[in-house]
Amino acid sequence: MKIKSYSLIMTIILSGIFSVLYSQNTDITYVEAPYKIHSYVSKSFPKSEVIQYKTKNLEHEVLFSDGVKLYFNNDLQIVKIESQCKLPDTAVQPEIVKFVQENYPEEYVREWELNGDRQEIRLKYDKELSFNLSGELIAKE
Repeated sequence: MKIKSYSLIMTIILSGIFSVLYSQNTDITYVEAPYKIHSYVSKSFPKSEVIQYKTKNLEHEVLFSDGVKLYFNNDLQIVKIESQCKLPDTAVQPEIVKFVQENYPEEYVREWELNGDRQEIRLKYDKELSFNLSGELIAKE
């Protein structure tokens, strides 16, 4: 009986410690970021300067000097891009860029988010569009 009580107490203490450690923000230098994040940033945002890199709950955030913010999930997959200005065409699927240029020539993509099997974008004047993973329009909002 004492062993079970001791085990239960230790389990509670350890899970509390791990949950505190796991949920803390970790500010580390961008140099220490995983290769997959570096690769995405250099390919999609080649002219941008990284000013902050954070990890929290195994998710990653990259902040650029121009205010653009990238979010990566725990698999290091880009899942969200926030900005008030135009995203580089290299950051958005080519089919989506082409659709916006042809159908909304006065606008541009300023936000992008992956939601399951949907890509959701926000244009310059806050129009929202949803695309499937192949870049085909599926909804206008």
